[in-house]
Amino acid sequence: LKASGFDVGPNYDNVSTLDMPEVVSGGTLNTAVNDGVSSLVSTIEADYQAGDMASGPLYVFGYSQSSVVMGMAEQQLAAYDNGALTHGALDFVMVGDSASSQGGFLNTFLDEFPTSWQPYIIDAFKSFGADEVLGQVTPNDYFPTQVYSLSGDGWSIYDNGLNNAGLFSDHLEYLGLTSQEIATAGAPVVDGM
Repeated sequence: LKASGFDVGPNYDNVSTLDMPEVVSGGTLNTAVNDGVSSLVSTIEADYQAGDMASGPLYVFGYSQSSVVMGMAEQQLAAYDNGALTHGALDFVMVGDSASSQGGFLNTFLDEFPTSWQPYIIDAFKSFGADEVLGQVTPNDYFPTQVYSLSGDGWSIYDNGLNNAGLFSDHLEYLGLTSQEIATAGAPVVDGM
């Protein structure tokens, strides 16, 4: 977050958390993601109405599934109150984004299969309640958004299945990175905002 411009206040008084459900009891992944989007959008709209963004952007951080939630929320937030939330009002920072426009699992997995197989794969995702997230791509044109990916993370860089092992290993390493490791990150790929 600091690399994106966020300045942590004393005693973290300018930091709050909003827990995103990974699953909803009796629900599906679709339910959990949709509940997360609704919760995030209503929280940000309330923060805006309270004037919490008057002195600079509200930074929103998410990891893994929360990154997908954030990308889906960006679309709704951009339309809020006829564009009241301008480009400078929010800044999204995502790690392990499986909807990454650089080849996340959710938007490249299906392309790996022949077109004739794809409806059956979609039906399988639908039976698990995960079809609404399939095909999601993090927007690059609503708000500034930084997406951090480890090169071997199969969720954020699926790479036609070459990073399958990283689905269960590299994807879990983000929150354990040191400041020095973050500082040695490669050059960014710029795609819109």
